[in-house]
Amino acid sequence: MERGSPTIEIIDNPKLRSLPRTLGEWSMTALMWVFWVYLLLPMLSIILWLLGGFFFYHEVIYQGGYQYLIELCKKLGFTVVIVF
Repeated sequence: MERGSPTIEIIDNPKLRSLPRTLGEWSMTALMWVFWVYLLLPMLSIILWLLGGFFFYHEVIYQGGYQYLIELCKKLGFTVVIVF
């Protein structure tokens, strides 16, 4: 007689699962997906901050948007002086 582990037959039949077990498995899976997405939010925030910095540099520094801002502030200041 040969010693060894007995073979176990695994039956995968979803019809044999009860409704509470199926609902429990689905709710636990959904909860873990929500938790996983929650853990990725800081990384998403960092990526969006970097994109914001890139777009700020591109619009304000590279394309000379600061010159338009200075011109707008001069016009606004002149308008405030006239109103007062």
